Amino acid sequence: MEMNFIKKRVWSSFILAILFVVKPSYPDSRLKMQKIEMDEKETGFYKAITDMAITNDKLIIADFFSNQVLCYKYLGAKAVFSNLIGRPGQGPGDIQKPIALSAFKDRVAIRDQENVSIFSTDGEFFYKFKQFSPIIDHLMNDSRIYYLSSNPSSKFLISVLSLNGELLSQILEKRLWVNSGELTALNSFRERLVYDGHIWSDGKYLIYVSRYFGIIEKYSLSGELLLKRDISEDLGNNARTKSAVNRRTLIQSRELKLDKKGSPGCYELFLDSHLDGEYLYLLMSQYDLLNKKPINKVDIRRINTSDLKLSASYSVELKSKERSSELCVRTVNHEPIFVVDVQSETGLELYELYIDK
Repeated sequence: MEMNFIKKRVWSSFILAILFVVKPSYPDSRLKMQKIEMDEKETGFYKAITDMAITNDKLIIADFFSNQVLCYKYLGAKAVFSNLIGRPGQGPGDIQKPIALSAFKDRVAIRDQENVSIFSTDGEFFYKFKQFSPIIDHLMNDSRIYYLSSNPSSKFLISVLSLNGELLSQILEKRLWVNSGELTALNSFRERLVYDGHIWSDGKYLIYVSRYFGIIEKYSLSGELLLKRDISEDLGNNARTKSAVNRRTLIQSRELKLDKKGSPGCYELFLDSHLDGEYLYLLMSQYDLLNKKPINKVDIRRINTSDLKLSASYSVELKSKERSSELCVRTVNHEPIFVVDVQSETGLELYELYIDK
């Protein structure tokens, strides 16, 4: 009994210590919102946007329930419909419930529930192959596809494939920031949560950022670890507390327990990310764990890929019950322009966010 009391006191003291860490100083810019005008042919009233990508002058949108991937000519705050990419179905050139996109120059890799298909942004079909591991994220460049996977039977996090699906190599052993001895006891769901996150590349380096712990790592393209930081320390009290709770729930506990709603009791630090040039941008979670309530704003943080340090933040207030989940970024005159989805009680719209000067 006394030991349990001591444990509770130690845990409470730990949380309080987290809350009083001094907030780092970096520029905080206020954003303005402008609704993107969608072309009349495709009005943009989507049922569910599962991913977006910007490449060259194209905005590509995956609409899960409508079973479509749409490509627009993106002209500032106006998107003019260009073409559909793929068609509903299960054969070559078909997609079935698109989940995620990765675009590079004039090509896009579309991941659906069972396959990965590669098209040109004009809709020309190239390759399709099945995915056998539970993929967390995928990244395409000019000749490779990188899969961030949570396959418990593999000791590697990332598989490197050719564009037609041939396995070339595996990199990033599961030794990153979790004791490898503990991993053998994790079930597949728990392992997926542990390694959930995004991978990005600027052509020279590979960047991995974890969704539940705020660990960010920089690798060579061959998988050599070059730099590692725990950015949860700089993301504020809410993120630090979530990271601490997630570590206790996913790493330190002997077993993963679900509540009555089937939730494992862990919390995302960020919802989406986007690499643009030398900066990685994070769309922060819209849930305040400390006060147990939603956050009615879009909160974006910028990370320098050279040193993996936070260097700026951007925010704009939302109305009650408005939420965002997807983020794309393009740079105009050395300033970022953010594209986000905003879900409200009246529907789903796309907005540009830009710095209010």
